[in-house]
Amino acid sequence: MLPIVRLGISNPNSDWSYSIEHKVSKINVDDGFTAVGDAKQRNRTQFGATKKIIKSDDVSFNLNATYRKESWDGDKGGYNLYWIMPSGSVKLTDKLSFSYWDAFYYYDRFDGSNDYEWEAEHGLVYTVNDSFSARVFLYNDWTWSNDKNKAFQQNQIRGYFPVKLDDTWSIMPYFRYYLSERSYDDAGELTDKNDSGLRVGTNVDYKLDADTTLWANSTDLSSLPLVSLESACL
Repeated sequence: MLPIVRLGISNPNSDWSYSIEHKVSKINVDDGFTAVGDAKQRNRTQFGATKKIIKSDDVSFNLNATYRKESWDGDKGGYNLYWIMPSGSVKLTDKLSFSYWDAFYYYDRFDGSNDYEWEAEHGLVYTVNDSFSARVFLYNDWTWSNDKNKAFQQNQIRGYFPVKLDDTWSIMPYFRYYLSERSYDDAGELTDKNDSGLRVGTNVDYKLDADTTLWANSTDLSSLPLVSLESACL
């Protein structure tokens, strides 16, 4: 099991918050971490800052800026990644709200051409009570090559159903239904497409203390889940 460590720094009296993440993973290994082909380790470190620009009972708007460096051991592949991400919500009724985030990425690659990406979720959140809500979003992920030709496009319907079991445990079943997926060559011509697919899974959170949460995510109960430790500092 390989680690993901995330640290969030925030203060209730400040409009600013910060995050740090480090992730280690293996490329080209099977479920037992046995090499399949050219196995190597991927290292990812990122730093982000978020500013609350609008915060009221009915409307919120935040702006995030993040830098990430990703590299692969024994390989010159990798990149510097820069992104900005506006996000927020609009209250429609006492229980229903519109929520969104849009991320705009620029990849500065160590080897090969640079490229661009837009990733987003827009949808509705229905809050049943303090312990349960249902969230359904349209998800988009589109990329372009350095010469602005489209390279990839994916569109999904995503549903999240977080449930707070008690003050310590919470779970979040989710699904991803694939509406369409397209791949393009360097000239922007279509090379592959897929118009169906379904992924289901569950996140399980365990709150170690007021500021630290241990969570696991699995889409296959017979396999080892991804485990992460998150901590927030006031």
